[in-house]
Amino acid sequence: KMIVCKAEAGKYIFKQGDLATAFFIISEGKVQVEINGEKKKVLQKNDFFGELALIYSAPRSACIKAI
Repeated sequence: KMIVCKAEAGKYIFKQGDLATAFFIISEGKVQVEINGEKKKVLQKNDFFGELALIYSAPRSACIKAI
Protein backbone atom coordinates (compact mmCIF):
# COMPACT_ATOMS: atom_id res chain seq x y z
CA LYS A 1 0.00 0.00 0.00
CA MET A 2 1.30 3.46 -0.90
CA ILE A 3 0.01 6.79 0.39
CA VAL A 4 1.01 10.41 -0.18
CA CYS A 5 2.50 12.15 2.84
CA LYS A 6 3.21 15.90 2.88
CA ALA A 7 5.27 17.84 5.43
CA GLU A 8 5.77 21.57 5.88
CA ALA A 9 9.31 22.97 5.92
CA GLY A 10 10.72 22.83 9.44
CA LYS A 11 8.45 19.97 10.55
CA TYR A 12 9.80 16.57 11.54
CA ILE A 13 8.54 13.54 9.62
CA PHE A 14 9.86 11.35 12.43
CA LYS A 15 12.37 11.63 15.24
CA GLN A 16 15.26 9.47 16.37
CA GLY A 17 13.94 6.72 18.65
CA ASP A 18 10.41 6.66 17.17
CA LEU A 19 8.89 3.32 16.22
CA ALA A 20 9.01 2.49 12.51
CA THR A 21 5.76 2.22 10.59
CA ALA A 22 6.65 3.32 7.06
CA PHE A 23 9.29 3.66 4.34
CA PHE A 24 9.49 6.96 2.44
CA ILE A 25 10.37 7.93 -1.15
CA ILE A 26 10.80 11.65 -1.86
CA SER A 27 8.77 12.78 -4.88
CA GLU A 28 9.47 16.50 -4.40
CA GLY A 29 11.25 18.77 -1.96
CA LYS A 30 14.12 17.96 0.40
CA VAL A 31 14.64 16.56 3.89
CA GLN A 32 17.50 16.91 6.33
CA VAL A 33 18.90 13.91 8.19
CA GLU A 34 19.92 14.63 11.81
CA ILE A 35 21.60 12.17 14.17
CA ASN A 36 22.03 13.09 17.85
CA GLY A 37 21.19 16.71 16.97
CA GLU A 38 23.88 16.93 14.28
CA LYS A 39 22.99 17.64 10.64
CA LYS A 40 24.33 14.76 8.53
CA LYS A 41 23.01 15.15 4.98
CA VAL A 42 20.19 16.34 2.76
CA LEU A 43 18.03 13.97 0.71
CA GLN A 44 16.03 15.09 -2.31
CA LYS A 45 13.78 13.89 -5.12
CA ASN A 46 14.01 10.12 -5.76
CA ASP A 47 16.00 9.50 -2.55
CA PHE A 48 14.44 7.29 0.12
CA PHE A 49 14.67 6.79 3.88
CA GLY A 50 13.16 4.82 6.75
CA GLU A 51 13.99 1.32 5.55
CA LEU A 52 16.52 0.28 8.19
CA ALA A 53 14.17 0.54 11.16
CA LEU A 54 11.61 -1.57 9.28
CA ILE A 55 14.12 -4.21 8.20
CA TYR A 56 15.61 -4.61 11.69
CA SER A 57 12.46 -3.91 13.75
CA ALA A 58 14.43 -1.20 15.52
CA PRO A 59 13.71 2.38 16.59
CA ARG A 60 14.45 5.16 14.10
CA SER A 61 18.19 5.87 14.01
CA ALA A 62 17.83 9.51 12.88
CA CYS A 63 15.50 12.49 12.77
CA ILE A 64 14.12 13.48 9.37
CA LYS A 65 13.03 17.11 8.91
CA ALA A 66 11.39 18.69 5.87
CA ILE A 67 13.37 21.69 4.57
